Parts: sequence; structure tokens; C-alpha cells
Amino acid sequence: MRYVIALLSFAVVVSIFPVTLDAQTAYGRILGTVTDASGAVVPDANVTVTNLGTNVSSAVKSSAEGYYDVPNLIPGKYQVNVEVPGFKKFVASDLILLVNQGMRVDATLQPGAVTSTVEVTARGQMLNTDSSTIGKVVENKEITDLPLVSRNFMELAVLSPGTVVDMSGNLGSEEHSFRPGLGGGSLFVGGGRAGSNAFMIDGVENNDPGFQTPSIVPPIDAI
Repeated sequence: MRYVIALLSFAVVVSIFPVTLDAQTAYGRILGTVTDASGAVVPDANVTVTNLGTNVSSAVKSSAEGYYDVPNLIPGKYQVNVEVPGFKKFVASDLILLVNQGMRVDATLQPGAVTSTVEVTARGQMLNTDSSTIGKVVENKEITDLPLVSRNFMELAVLSPGTVVDMSGNLGSEEHSFRPGLGGGSLFVGGGRAGSNAFMIDGVENNDPGFQTPSIVPPIDAI
């Protein structure tokens, strides 16, 4: 599946957690804190994050503060394993990582043999408490099922809260449309300017500085 991201009004994106604020990308990350049953942090825990679709794993150790962070993960379904001698193995499964998402998976370890396992299965979408970024991922089914007369994926941006399209002006001119013949006006997110928008395809910049629109508008079937 091809991932298309409209990164809009980047000036309003603010980090409220002490995690480095990376450039917006087509990848995601899984992070969290490892603690024991009393709430004390557990350093040097072996954390393995596995993509269940590709079976590719990334292994890290928790820091002295019990914190771990696994960046640059392809969106998909993941499993997180945490192992520490003297504690039962912690497993969090069926984690759905979305485009440009930072998913927090905290691990609370229980005393016991590492051969024993405490398994947690994700239910629903986890609340993002690590960033004030507001975003929405439009799934492929929505893209193909929703009626789009213009066949322009940018019309789906209005599904995100705080996003409006200015339909004023001459819609026949290119400066007031995403591309000639596709209709729609300038896009504004969270009260920001249209010029504050940025567009990427598979993590590659896709901006037309002349008209402040995507330089390439891929067909719906390619998304």
C-alpha cells in the first residue's frame, strides 16, 4: 500500500513529552517505560518490537530511567516483548501502528520466571499522551468507498477536525484549486495559512512552492 501524508500547519505541532520531535515521515515509532509491580523503573530491559506482517524485529534496551524508543517502523501490526531476568516475560500483541504515529506501550513486569508470560492484547486505539499533534489516518477502504467526484485525495483532508476548504474565489483558476479541473479551494488547518501546509508521498517531499499544493496528485487507486 502506498502511504500519502498531508502534513498540515506544521507550526502548531508542539511536543509536550521529552521525546525528540522528528520531521513528519511515513514511519511510526513505539516507545514506553518499563517498571516493576511497585512502579519502580527497570533499566537494561530487553525490548523486542516485531512487525507481525514481515516478521522483522528491532531490539533495544531500556535506559537508566526505564525508557525505550524504537523509531522508523513501517506502519502495520506489531508485537512488543520485554524480558528481564527475575521477571515474567511481558508481551503486548495486536498493536496497530499508523503512519507518523508514536505509540506508547508501557510494560509492567511481574516477579517470576522468564519462562512465564504476561500477555496484553490491544483493544481499540491507544490515546497518544506523548505529543499534542492532531492528525487523522484515512484508511484505504475509506479512500476507495467514499464518493470523490474530483478523484482528488486531498478532499479527504476535511475529514480531520479543524480542517476547512475556502471555496471563495475563482475555482477555475489553479491558485484556488488543488489542481486544474479537480475543484476544491485552499486548505486551512487549525486556523493556519495554506502556505503552512506540507505534502509528502512515501516520506518524500511533494510540494509545489508556486501554488502551495501537492506537486503530484496520485490517483485514488494508487493510494
